[in-house]
Amino acid sequence: MVDQEQRNSPEEKNRLCELVNKALEEIDKVFGYGFQLWDYPCKPEGIKDFVPAHEPLYDKRLLYVEDTLNVLEILVSRLIVVTGGNASFILQCEESLPELVEKILANDPDVLLLDYNLEGFTAKDVITELWKRNFKGKIIGTSGDAGNLENFRDMGIPAVDKDVVEAEKMLSGIAQHIIANRRYLLGQMSDEELAAHEVTFMNDAAYEEYELVEQQLIEEYLDGALSDQEKLLFEQNYLHDSPERLEKVAIMKAVNQTIREKGDKKNS
Repeated sequence: MVDQEQRNSPEEKNRLCELVNKALEEIDKVFGYGFQLWDYPCKPEGIKDFVPAHEPLYDKRLLYVEDTLNVLEILVSRLIVVTGGNASFILQCEESLPELVEKILANDPDVLLLDYNLEGFTAKDVITELWKRNFKGKIIGTSGDAGNLENFRDMGIPAVDKDVVEAEKMLSGIAQHIIANRRYLLGQMSDEELAAHEVTFMNDAAYEEYELVEQQLIEEYLDGALSDQEKLLFEQNYLHDSPERLEKVAIMKAVNQTIREKGDKKNS
């Protein structure tokens, strides 16, 4: 859990403000237009307080690829704040597809937020090349066009509406996608979300992520690290009427017990 008091401290807001201004300066150099934003340069009092709904974004290394200057400039501040200063940006305008793919791979983000319509190609081209290169980060698409959002989903990529007017809603959507596998396993999705999420399993990277989250969730359950509500959801939704999942938990419990016993013998 993020320390809310520390996150909202004057010192932290000063630090984040410096990162926002540095990012905006770098983005502006690409076009050299000069800033049109009324709130530039950023001031510490302009840094919004921590919002619990955005917690899944905190400490994530997020890379946002966008080809529209004004959109990127507006979202820079919020993305830097909600990630605790771990967001970076590519304003794509002249990069070829291979050049952009190399930049993304060099950045190696936990989360790639990707606009659909880029200069000279689309997100589908980028994603196809990233998958060829065994990219393991979580890809989340974004667009203001409903058809493009559907294009992402057809590829098994979760997507959020790009809405700079309601940026908080957009950020909450990104946060929910980051913890989507956990919500799926705990039975916290609507039927519509459930169907959309299961489509993402058609690509190998997404399914590997699912398996990792499943393993982490089982370990938290065995270690007693789940909250009372999460433990109840885990037992009611994950374990209920599933011999295969019960077996997974039993095997992991036995493995953990064996590891502990070997450790005890080694230390005795």
